[in-house]
Amino acid sequence: MIIEQTIFTMQSAEVIIAVNMIIASAIIIKQVTYVHSLKTWFFFSLAIILNVLAFGTYSSLFVLFIVLTLMIIELDLFHLSDQITLKCYFFKILPYMLVFIMSYFIHSFLVWISKSLVGVSRNSQYFNSQIGIKNLGISAYIKHIYDGFINNFLTLHNKYFFWLLLLTFLISLVLVVIRKRPNLGWQLLTIFLIFIFSLTSFLILGKITPIRVLFPSVPIVAAFFTMFIMLNIRRNVFSNILFAAFVLVIFGQAKVTSDLCYSSELVFQDDVLLTHQLVGDLHAEGVKNINNYQLAVIGDYHETNPQILKGDVVGYSFYEWDHEMLRNSSRRVSGLWQSLGYSVQTVSKSDYLRLLEHVKLQGDNRRIFIYDDIIVIDLNSMYR
Repeated sequence: MIIEQTIFTMQSAEVIIAVNMIIASAIIIKQVTYVHSLKTWFFFSLAIILNVLAFGTYSSLFVLFIVLTLMIIELDLFHLSDQITLKCYFFKILPYMLVFIMSYFIHSFLVWISKSLVGVSRNSQYFNSQIGIKNLGISAYIKHIYDGFINNFLTLHNKYFFWLLLLTFLISLVLVVIRKRPNLGWQLLTIFLIFIFSLTSFLILGKITPIRVLFPSVPIVAAFFTMFIMLNIRRNVFSNILFAAFVLVIFGQAKVTSDLCYSSELVFQDDVLLTHQLVGDLHAEGVKNINNYQLAVIGDYHETNPQILKGDVVGYSFYEWDHEMLRNSSRRVSGLWQSLGYSVQTVSKSDYLRLLEHVKLQGDNRRIFIYDDIIVIDLNSMYR
């Protein structure tokens, strides 16, 4: 799952740094809570600063802080020998809650100031359009959640190992009940909340994709539940078998991650090769100064390399994206050509519509041709 996030090279380093900021913030709060000799306000302020910086990097990190808080609470409950009350449980969460609330409001205020200064709309139409229950309706939303759960969590043939998250969650619940340690109810509640909050984006969007927004909460929670299981079982033959099974799963995850990384490299090489071939076709037709042209893509691209493993984003060609958009993958492909030194411009919407009318009336069997000042790539012609 981490590869789906880090494949975005323009934000991968920043997100990983922000993840570590959130982890550091949670650790600081825990240490301040248990070591009262520390300068409380200084370290709480430091935790808030780390959170504000991280929250502004990626939205899924709000969830990460909540999940880490619940993990810390669960480990505290695991080591307690006395039963606690609701009040005590609340006061365990309170320091983290206060830091989260203050961090959230400071972050929101800074975002508001930034949008005001640059003249950006304060209402996020993109975010509002992603809320599943709002856009789908209750019945359709429930069906999407149900189908997403069945298709991803109840199948072993899932490259992101969602079944492992569900399995370790259920085993953790069972072990807490079997061990009958103090604070059984609080432990069950906390484990349940950890699982639910790790799937926040799935529940908000009404769909499992994009996979990258589940990072890093889902893999961290799966690792936590695995560790929690090993803490709760007695050392015997069964525990050794279980440990070996977890090691095999780790190797399986490493294999899939390696295959996705390799697929990403193969796809890029194929994209570069295809681009140079298309430019060669243009040169063969006497088109030399392609920088004076717009670029348009029509048709659908079909990857034919059997070695490529497709993920959610990883494994897909630039020529393969945005086929449902008005200008197809023209914007993506123009960016690819520009990165390779061909300074073409993305075709305008009006010119693209005019091009479609021309193709509908006259047609053209070539995979690349010139129409007025537009370089046209016909992906369908590549498979005729």
